[in-house]
Amino acid sequence: MRDVDYKLIMCGKGPESKKVSKLIKKYNLEDRVEMKGWVSEEEKLRLMSTCRFFVMPSIYESYGLAALEALSYGRPIVCTDVDGLPGNVKDAGYYVKPKDSEGLAKAINQMLADDGLRKKLSDNAIKVSRAFTWDDQIAKTEKLYRAIVDGTVGPED
Repeated sequence: MRDVDYKLIMCGKGPESKKVSKLIKKYNLEDRVEMKGWVSEEEKLRLMSTCRFFVMPSIYESYGLAALEALSYGRPIVCTDVDGLPGNVKDAGYYVKPKDSEGLAKAINQMLADDGLRKKLSDNAIKVSRAFTWDDQIAKTEKLYRAIVDGTVGPED
């Protein structure tokens, strides 16, 4: 979507970072894509508070804390439907299959093109994030531990 005003800001590093950097240069996307690497907590929060939406194309993800942080800022999410992400993101974003670049591009383009959809998902993000307070998480963890100790939950649950 070259006609839409956007810039992709990538934070963190992974095994494909060098390859991605080369592709950005090869396709002359330096004006559209910025690779920041690891950022400070302050910078991360600044980026979360100013972005239109948050993209998390993980191949695996145990919990998705970064996605929860984005939700707390009312940011819709585009993420893969792996492990902890769908349970945490719920109705506040789009899900795509891992390594599905076409599906990811389609979801991102939809977010860029549809202000109304972004607003609706943003409202949902705020609602979803309210369910993830520290007190709530502590209570759920305590309940799980008690069930394990009592023998009412096992490895297959």
